[in-house]
Amino acid sequence: MIDISTLTKVGLPAQGRSNAEIADGLVLSVLTVRTHIQRALTRRP
Repeated sequence: MIDISTLTKVGLPAQGRSNAEIADGLVLSVLTVRTHIQRALTRRP
């Protein structure tokens, strides 16, 4: 299972990739990618 830190460390959203492109590359659903990104962006330090 992929965790939020993996998505943020890879920096795929920061590279301008769409959720669909990230999902395809990581073999995840678009909904899973969107959820992880939303959680990473709302997480407080």
